[in-house]
Amino acid sequence: GNVSAWAPSAPAGSSTVRLDRSDPSAPTVAGGSLAWQSVTSVSITASGSTDAGGSGPAAYEHRTSTNGGATWSSAAAGAPVTVSAQGETLVELRAVDGAGNTSAWVPATVRIDRTAPSAPSVAGGSSSWQASGPVGISASGSTDTGGSGLAPYEYRTSLNGGAWSAATAGAAANVAAEGTTQVQFRSVDGAGNASAWTKGSATA
Repeated sequence: GNVSAWAPSAPAGSSTVRLDRSDPSAPTVAGGSLAWQSVTSVSITASGSTDAGGSGPAAYEHRTSTNGGATWSSAAAGAPVTVSAQGETLVELRAVDGAGNTSAWVPATVRIDRTAPSAPSVAGGSSSWQASGPVGISASGSTDTGGSGLAPYEYRTSLNGGAWSAATAGAAANVAAEGTTQVQFRSVDGAGNASAWTKGSATA
């Protein structure tokens, strides 16, 4: 019935068991938007995860997709995530605890378009004087490669070489004022990028 002392006398790793089978809670993700933006980059952040299993939230992981979720990059450690690529990028983040358990992925979307659309073709004017009006001037043919797509055209007018009017949305303008009216158009995309005004100089 004789007994030894309890061993080890102090806690040691070889005599300790730590179990955590509980997934951490999903993080709160911020920074994404379905709106197109003309920006250099967008930062997606993750925060707020908790872990009830005891090992504590250790890190966040992220993955991205640039083809609508058909394929994803490998999970990588880190948050926030900085997205600078043009087009639509899907981002997902999750929490990882000290035992390697993971939360569900939480999604975010980033849409960046920094490319101006092409300038439109303008038609309908004439250098000949006319006795009746109004005369219609129109714009067409612009394209957008940045991803956000074309928004409405804009036009502005200048009468007899005077100051330009404020930009007005529209692909056509009807001119009824006497004198010489110059009309310029530009195309605008869904992120707010705009082409140059055209025609660039007074021309029929």
